[in-house]
Amino acid sequence: MSQSVSDKVYEILRDSIITGKISNREVLLEQSIADEYGISKITARGILQKLCHEKYLICYPRKGYLVNEITPEQCRKIQQLRYQIEALALRLIARQNPGKGLATLKEILEQQDDSKDPYQTINTRFHLALAKLSGNEYIYDVLYPYLGYVARYAITSIERGRFSPENNFHREIVFSLENNDINAALNFLRLDLQLDEDEI
Repeated sequence: MSQSVSDKVYEILRDSIITGKISNREVLLEQSIADEYGISKITARGILQKLCHEKYLICYPRKGYLVNEITPEQCRKIQQLRYQIEALALRLIARQNPGKGLATLKEILEQQDDSKDPYQTINTRFHLALAKLSGNEYIYDVLYPYLGYVARYAITSIERGRFSPENNFHREIVFSLENNDINAALNFLRLDLQLDEDEI
């Protein structure tokens, strides 16, 4: 099924917010979005309101829309929620015979990470693959937007010198699943999400 123009514009705007192409100082106007993308003002309003609902933007009536900047505390809360979602995914994977799925995860980890698309980085693809391997399609749907929030926080924090990328624990998670050690997998997930034990 082909993507609608509205969905394409939504993805362009969302990804531009995540990557910082649209700054938190830039006022977005419905008419400007409509003109730039050749859509109606009503369609532009719907897209911008959806981005507000998903907490990417804040609406200022009769003034426009601004990017909703994520604070360190908000990012920590998102990571706590992600842990609960992804821990369920790991438990579901461990109950299956995950051999083929683990091969998929290993393939992702062997690839070069040079994508500018926040949803195509190895980190994001790895975590979304865990969600898919769980066999519960709702885990993927719930997790997807939170990865965007965290990517946006990381990108803006790195630019401001507040954040430096840490080593991830993806290989350790895969190794633990291979060895049917769910407790180790859950611990490495916690470390990967940079959470302390008392935060989960």
